[in-house]
Amino acid sequence: MTELDRVQTERLVGERLREGHLDYQRAMDADPDVMATLGGVRSENESWELLWSGLEHWERNGFGPWVFHARETGETVGGAALRRAEIEGRQEVELGYRVAAAWWGHGIATEMASALVGVARDRLGLAEIVAFTLPYNLASRRVMEKVGFTYERDIEWAGLPHVLYRRRLERE
Repeated sequence: MTELDRVQTERLVGERLREGHLDYQRAMDADPDVMATLGGVRSENESWELLWSGLEHWERNGFGPWVFHARETGETVGGAALRRAEIEGRQEVELGYRVAAAWWGHGIATEMASALVGVARDRLGLAEIVAFTLPYNLASRRVMEKVGFTYERDIEWAGLPHVLYRRRLERE
């Protein structure tokens, strides 16, 4: 186990993605509410491919997706990731997150995002990270702003318009 395999917050424990998370991956990918702003519902094969891609990202980069659980109950509440992405020809590290619908409105996305901002800054030593979403995903935009991201510009991602936010990571 490495220092990055586990991330803890006041209410959550995040663990490095592993093959045993396939049921979680499939459940989240099959939920139309969760996937409404994430490209739509995915098939079981697409869920497996996404899980495998996350595992490979960990192997290549030493970081990737984490699955988060409620500390008190152990219930899976969502996932968040730091992953490399090429955006308009520039190599970036992107923060992404999604929350199980039953946990919406409880600050889970903000807590996961804040935890991974800390990982990016304090454990990975990154100077900045980005996050992006569809322009109308106001909930995600609010999360980005709450954890210190600033709107930078409009971009196209996966053939759709998105808004790109950036967070500079000064060490505390």
